[in-house]
Amino acid sequence: RVLREERVPENNSTLAASVWCCTTSVLVLSLGTVRAFFVKSPPRLAQVLQRPAHLTTRAAPPRGPIPAKVGTAVKTMAAHEKKKKKSSDDDDADQDEGWYVAAFGGKMSDEYKAYMATEWGFEKRGDVPLFEKLCLEGQQAGLSWATILAKRANYRRAFHGFDIERCAAMTEADVDALVASTDAGVIRHRGKLASIPHNARKVLELTREAQAENATSAAPEHGHFDAFLWSFVGGAPRLNALASFSAMPCQTDESRAMAAALKKRGFKFVGPTTCYAFMQSCGLVVDHLRDTPEWRAARDRIHARHGGTTSEGAAEEGKKTKAETPAEEEELPPRRAPSKKKRARK
Repeated sequence: RVLREERVPENNSTLAASVWCCTTSVLVLSLGTVRAFFVKSPPRLAQVLQRPAHLTTRAAPPRGPIPAKVGTAVKTMAAHEKKKKKSSDDDDADQDEGWYVAAFGGKMSDEYKAYMATEWGFEKRGDVPLFEKLCLEGQQAGLSWATILAKRANYRRAFHGFDIERCAAMTEADVDALVASTDAGVIRHRGKLASIPHNARKVLELTREAQAENATSAAPEHGHFDAFLWSFVGGAPRLNALASFSAMPCQTDESRAMAAALKKRGFKFVGPTTCYAFMQSCGLVVDHLRDTPEWRAARDRIHARHGGTTSEGAAEEGKKTKAETPAEEEELPPRRAPSKKKRARK
């Protein structure tokens, strides 16, 4: 206003002086506001100016009791981590124990695991061992193998160690005694129990016939019954290459042929499914899943058995099973020609 009244020309120095005055006024007003804020609330000033003790010294900050909610959360997290670690350890243990533990959902006894690791899929030779296994597979019909395996020692005691001649000599009274006994520890199914002495007599008949037919030739190394059963796989184990447990068959052409031949000779409880289970357990076929440690060990045994080669018909690596055969290879029925109505609609 003074400049306008006295007509003093404006220049850069007067403009700078005006800016400086305005800036100074703003700073003064700001300081007054801050001072008034802290004067009205002295504790706030003390709170801002006071430096915490744990920032000025190296001592750990004071810790009070953990709130209930926080403590519960910490315990929950710890329990979750423990459970996760246990689950991981169980998975590692399953992998160490074999693929079959996971396939059966872990519901396997130690005896069953040992059986799968040391017997199932291993080559079994000899008339007596094969006769025992065929009889036990027949006892399994309608039951689980775990049930029969737990009673295997009882069956061996009741049937004289599955000695074929002693089993053949058992009478109906002996079978009735086993059915009536509560201490024998066997499945008290008369038909199944009676089939063991009956099948033993059929084995002796088969042996006598084979001896008569081959009177001039040497007897088979492992027995005539052994040679008869192993003939259905060419006398050598067959290594399959199954990709999964679901691809494992219940019966095959070979098991159906074996069942038909045994039934023709009068054997009992020897269906195609029972015969295939027998073939798997005695190593006539090896159905461990491909690329598992058990499968590789079986492959090495077969290679060593045949001098580094596999027998004719044995599954090489990469051989497809029937379950893995693509659908395009199957013969499809011819397509029907469209009806007159459909042609009219088109």
